[in-house]
Amino acid sequence: MNMQLADRLFVPDERWGFEFREPEPIRANPYLDQEPVWQEPPLPEELVDLLQAQQEAEAKRKDRIRYMITMLACATLPPLMFILLPVAAWFGFQWFIRPNLNKQRIDQLQHEYRKVRDAAFAQYQVAVQNWKQAVAAYDEAERRRWETAVSWYPIRLVSAPSRVDVFGGTPEGWASLLATAGGSLLGARQDLVLLDFTEHDVGGGLAALTAVRGIPVNRIALPNELHRIDLLATASTDECAELLAEAVHGLRQSTNHADARALHADLLNAVLQRLSGPLSFTRIAAGLAVLQGAYEPSGGGPLHSAEVERLSAYAGTLGQSEFTLKELRFLSNTLHLLAVDGGARRMASDGTEPGTGYDSPWNLRGLTIVATFDNNRRRKEFTDHVLAQELVRALSNREPQGVVVVAGADHLGLQTLEAITKYARRADVRLVLLIEHLRGELQQLMGGTDSATFLMCLRNHQEATTAADYIGRGFRFTLSQITEQVGRTLVTGGAESWGVQHQEGESWGSSWSTSRGPDGTTKSGGGHHSTSESWSRSWQETRKWATADSETVGRTMSRVYEYMVEPTTLQSLPTTAFILVETGPAGRRIIAGDCNPGIALLDNVSDRPWPS
Repeated sequence: MNMQLADRLFVPDERWGFEFREPEPIRANPYLDQEPVWQEPPLPEELVDLLQAQQEAEAKRKDRIRYMITMLACATLPPLMFILLPVAAWFGFQWFIRPNLNKQRIDQLQHEYRKVRDAAFAQYQVAVQNWKQAVAAYDEAERRRWETAVSWYPIRLVSAPSRVDVFGGTPEGWASLLATAGGSLLGARQDLVLLDFTEHDVGGGLAALTAVRGIPVNRIALPNELHRIDLLATASTDECAELLAEAVHGLRQSTNHADARALHADLLNAVLQRLSGPLSFTRIAAGLAVLQGAYEPSGGGPLHSAEVERLSAYAGTLGQSEFTLKELRFLSNTLHLLAVDGGARRMASDGTEPGTGYDSPWNLRGLTIVATFDNNRRRKEFTDHVLAQELVRALSNREPQGVVVVAGADHLGLQTLEAITKYARRADVRLVLLIEHLRGELQQLMGGTDSATFLMCLRNHQEATTAADYIGRGFRFTLSQITEQVGRTLVTGGAESWGVQHQEGESWGSSWSTSRGPDGTTKSGGGHHSTSESWSRSWQETRKWATADSETVGRTMSRVYEYMVEPTTLQSLPTTAFILVETGPAGRRIIAGDCNPGIALLDNVSDRPWPS
C-alpha cells in the first residue's frame, strides 16, 4: 500500500491537495418515452363483410325460421304448392345453407388473420424487449459514468509564491499536507528541509513514503544529536555572535530588551574572538563562565590556558554594573542549556567533539527532517530559536536549496519569521510556514507579498473570525421579509314591509211595475239594500348578504454583504480540509480542498487541475 501511495503522490507536478467537483448529474433516459405501443392489425375487408353478414343473419334467424315455417305451411295448399316450394327452397339456401358456407370461409380467414397477428405480436414483444434493454443499458452507462467520472482535481499554486502560509490545523492535518505537498515537491527532484518544532513528528508519514521511493531521508533530533550537525563552525565570529544573541533575545519576545540584546552580542563577540579552534556551545558557555569568574580550569576542561588568560584579561575591563552582571548571568545560563546537552550527553555517547565531521543540514540531499524535543522547556525553546537563527544565516548565505518548511513557527515571533521570509525570497527558496494559531502579531503575516495562504481548522472563534475577514465578504440577494395580509368583508342587510287594506260598501235600490189585465191593473214594487266589507293584509321581508375575501402576499429581497465563508465553517472544518486564498494572474481565487493523501489512491482523480 505504501508503495502504491508513494507512486501516486511522488509526481513531478506540484500538488497541495485535491479539489472536489461534483460530476455532471445523471441525465434523463431519452428512451423512456419511446416505449413500443401495441396496435391490433386490421381485419381483412372480406372477413369484415362476412362477419357483418353473419351477425345480420343471426339477428334475423328467428324471423326467418318463422317465415320459412309459414311458407312451408302455405305450400301444402295445392294451388300454392308449385309457387311457394321454389321460393321456400331459394330462401332456405340463402338463409340457412349459405351462412354455413360463409362460416367455413370465416374460419379460414380468421385462421390466416391469427397467423398474421401472432407474427406481429412476436415482433412487438421483441421491440419491447429491445426497448427495455436500451433503457437498462443507458441507465447502467449513466451510473457507471457518474461513478467513474473524475471528481477530484489536484490543486496547484498558479501564482508560484515564494512563501506559503498555513494557519490553523492539527498535527494530523499538517502531516497529511506535508505528505501530499512534500511528495510532489520531492517528486519534482527538489530538496526539502523540514524544521519540526511541533514535537508530534509531522514529517513521519512523508519520511516513510520518501524512503519507499528510494530518496535519501536524513533525520536529526535536537538537542540530543546536536553534535551531528555543524551549526556554528561555518559561521564567522560576527555571524555566530549575532546568531546566538538573536536566539537569546527571541526567548524574551519583547522589544524592551533591545539594550540587553546589544550587550549579549558584544559579550558573545568578545568571547568568540578570544577562542581558538572549533566552536561549540560547551566552549562558548565556558568562556562566559570565565567572564563571570565562575570557571574552574582543569586539565580536561573545554578551554585552553591561553584562552582562559585572554578571557580573564577581558573580564577585568567589564563594568560591574548590576545590569551587566545580570545579563551576563542570564546569557551564560542560557548557553549552558545547550552546552550540557551537546557536551555531556554527546561525550557519553560517542566521545567525539561536537560539530566535527558532519555536514550542515542545509546541504543534505533529499528529505531532511530536523526535529526538536526535550523535557526541559527552556532548552527546547532555545534550541528552536538557535535553529531558526541558523536558518536565517544559511539563507542569507544562499546555502539551502529547494524548499524549507517550518512547522510550529508560532513562538518564533514576527521579526524572526519576516527575516526568514526576506532571505528565503532572496535565495530563491520556497518557504512554507505552518502556524497553529492566528493571533497577535502573526496576523500581519497573512496575505503578505508573494505569498499564498492555507486556512485549516481554527477552533477559536476569534481566530476563525479573523480568517473569515481575510477571505472576504460578498454581495448577494437574500429573502429578508415576507408579508401576508388576509382580509374579509361581510355585508348583510334586510328590509320588511307590511300593509292592511279595509274596504266597505253599501247599495240601495227600488223597482215599480204596473200591469193591466182583464182583472184590472196590478201594481207591484220592491227594493233592496246590501252592504259589503273586505279586509286584506300584505307582508314582505327581504334579506341580503355578501362576503368578500382578500389575501396579499409580499416578498422583499435585500442586498446583503456577508462572509463568503462563515467563521463557524472554519471552526468545523475536517482535519485535512483547507481553504486556499491566493492572488494569481487571473485575480483572487478561493478554493476549498482536502489534503488527505489517500485521495490519490481513488480512481476518479485527475492529473490536471480543474480549468478555472
